Amino acid sequence: GDGPAGKALIPPPRNFVKGDWKQGGDSINLFTTITKGLDGTSMAAFGHIEIKDRWAIVHYLRSITKNKTKEDAAKVASFGKSAK
Repeated sequence: GDGPAGKALIPPPRNFVKGDWKQGGDSINLFTTITKGLDGTSMAAFGHIEIKDRWAIVHYLRSITKNKTKEDAAKVASFGKSAK
Protein backbone atom coordinates (compact mmCIF):
# COMPACT_ATOMS: atom_id res chain seq x y z
CA GLY A 1 0.00 0.00 0.00
CA ASP A 2 2.99 2.37 -0.11
CA GLY A 3 3.21 2.60 -3.92
CA PRO A 4 2.07 5.50 -6.11
CA ALA A 5 -1.58 4.35 -6.27
CA GLY A 6 -1.74 3.79 -2.51
CA LYS A 7 -0.74 7.37 -1.83
CA ALA A 8 -3.84 8.57 -3.69
CA LEU A 9 -6.30 6.49 -1.65
CA ILE A 10 -8.34 8.04 1.14
CA PRO A 11 -8.16 6.50 3.64
CA PRO A 12 -4.71 5.11 2.93
CA PRO A 13 -4.30 1.33 2.64
CA ARG A 14 -3.83 -0.68 5.82
CA ASN A 15 -0.27 -1.60 6.81
CA PHE A 16 -0.63 -5.39 7.18
CA VAL A 17 2.94 -5.81 8.43
CA LYS A 18 2.38 -3.37 11.29
CA GLY A 19 -0.94 -5.06 12.03
CA ASP A 20 -3.05 -2.38 13.72
CA TRP A 21 -6.19 -4.51 13.47
CA LYS A 22 -9.57 -2.84 14.09
CA GLN A 23 -11.30 -6.14 14.97
CA GLY A 24 -8.30 -8.12 16.24
CA GLY A 25 -5.55 -9.95 14.40
CA ASP A 26 -6.42 -13.53 15.28
CA SER A 27 -7.54 -15.86 12.49
CA ILE A 28 -11.24 -15.79 13.37
CA ASN A 29 -11.43 -11.99 13.41
CA LEU A 30 -9.42 -11.67 10.20
CA PHE A 31 -11.63 -14.24 8.44
CA THR A 32 -14.78 -12.49 9.65
CA THR A 33 -13.48 -9.09 8.53
CA ILE A 34 -12.58 -10.42 5.08
CA THR A 35 -15.98 -12.09 4.80
CA LYS A 36 -18.23 -9.31 6.11
CA GLY A 37 -16.11 -6.16 5.66
CA LEU A 38 -16.10 -3.34 8.20
CA ASP A 39 -19.01 -0.93 8.47
CA GLY A 40 -17.97 2.71 8.32
CA THR A 41 -14.68 1.94 6.55
CA SER A 42 -13.53 1.30 3.00
CA MET A 43 -13.07 -2.42 3.83
CA ALA A 44 -15.61 -4.14 1.58
CA ALA A 45 -17.04 -7.60 2.18
CA PHE A 46 -15.42 -10.44 0.24
CA GLY A 47 -17.75 -13.26 1.25
CA HIS A 48 -18.09 -14.15 -2.43
CA ILE A 49 -14.49 -15.40 -2.49
CA GLU A 50 -14.17 -19.16 -1.93
CA ILE A 51 -13.70 -20.14 1.72
CA LYS A 52 -10.34 -21.79 1.06
CA ASP A 53 -9.08 -18.59 -0.56
CA ARG A 54 -10.27 -16.42 2.34
CA TRP A 55 -8.43 -18.75 4.72
CA ALA A 56 -5.33 -18.48 2.51
CA ILE A 57 -5.52 -14.67 2.87
CA VAL A 58 -5.82 -15.06 6.66
CA HIS A 59 -2.75 -17.32 6.78
CA TYR A 60 -0.80 -14.91 4.57
CA LEU A 61 -1.70 -11.91 6.74
CA ARG A 62 -0.75 -13.80 9.89
CA SER A 63 2.58 -14.76 8.30
CA ILE A 64 3.62 -11.18 7.51
CA THR A 65 2.32 -9.22 10.49
CA LYS A 66 4.60 -8.18 13.31
CA ASN A 67 1.57 -7.88 15.59
CA LYS A 68 1.05 -11.57 16.35
CA THR A 69 -1.91 -12.46 18.53
CA LYS A 70 -2.27 -15.72 20.43
CA GLU A 71 -4.82 -18.20 19.17
CA ASP A 72 -6.80 -21.07 20.59
CA ALA A 73 -6.26 -23.76 17.94
CA ALA A 74 -9.36 -25.72 19.01
CA LYS A 75 -11.52 -22.59 18.76
CA VAL A 76 -10.15 -21.78 15.29
CA ALA A 77 -10.71 -25.38 14.14
CA SER A 78 -14.28 -25.36 15.43
CA PHE A 79 -14.97 -22.00 13.81
CA GLY A 80 -13.41 -23.21 10.54
CA LYS A 81 -15.84 -26.13 10.35
CA SER A 82 -18.83 -23.79 10.51
CA ALA A 83 -17.42 -20.82 8.55
CA LYS A 84 -19.25 -19.81 5.39
